[in-house]
Amino acid sequence: MTVKLAAQIGAWYYVRPLNRVFSEISDLGFDGVELLETSLELYGVTVEQTLSLAKSHSLQIASLYANIDLASQPKTVNRRFNEAATAAKNLCCKKLIIGSPYNPNNKAMTQSLSKSCENLQGIGTLSKEIDIEVAVHPHHRTPIQSRESIDTFLEKTNPSEIGLCIDSGHLFLGDVDVKTLLEQHGDRINHIHLKDAKFGPVSRQDKARIRKNFLKLDSILDMTEAIRPVASRLIKSRSFDFVPLGEGTSKWTQIVEFVLQSGYKNWITFEVDQPELLARQSLEISRDAYLQMCRNLIDKHT
Repeated sequence: MTVKLAAQIGAWYYVRPLNRVFSEISDLGFDGVELLETSLELYGVTVEQTLSLAKSHSLQIASLYANIDLASQPKTVNRRFNEAATAAKNLCCKKLIIGSPYNPNNKAMTQSLSKSCENLQGIGTLSKEIDIEVAVHPHHRTPIQSRESIDTFLEKTNPSEIGLCIDSGHLFLGDVDVKTLLEQHGDRINHIHLKDAKFGPVSRQDKARIRKNFLKLDSILDMTEAIRPVASRLIKSRSFDFVPLGEGTSKWTQIVEFVLQSGYKNWITFEVDQPELLARQSLEISRDAYLQMCRNLIDKHT
């Protein structure tokens, strides 16, 4: 398999119908789409309809992202994994990306790391039985986010069962040295998420307050794509922003260089969480920045 480019559907959260989403992703030149476990319910479509729409736009289902609390009891984790793996296989997709839910409690996260690693060992065994490829996604404010926690989970899991999904934005937020991570664990990487990130000027306390108000608003308003960029800017919920490639300060270019030099042959998923621009505009900026970086690196080494 050569490197293929996908767009994660999350940027189109407020866009309907699914046919329009797939059309825009295809028009941008992507080979596939990464779905969320909740995507079919969100868009009110069946598996058959999703596969038919993807085929009509020449898109592959590159991967499925599932939010699983890895620090839960083993039975609960295994049940959730089986549900997500089944959903992925029904979509003719053999790649499952697993992330843990956001947790603002640092102490709880530290205590949860060992339990998460134990549960990942169980998931690794199940993945072989189900025949699905697993990539663990280190995520901001979860048990697996720092370089130390990434090292720990990789050490305690079987390389043939559990892979690593690196995310340029979340590595930045976790203060992870991307270059050394790629040098030491490049062989474990089986999926890549590309986005940029930057810290915002508003205090974390103010962001938490605004976030609380935003959730109340979001629960009663059906915000359309047209007003969402304005709402997102006014009531941004974090002390950081995820932005299109080239507009932040993450080390995403080091990941692109790794892809070109290492012979990485797998999916690269482009993301922009809560884009302030329209989804297609944000992903077009990221796509162009990626392609220009590839050209620059090729020219540099020829």
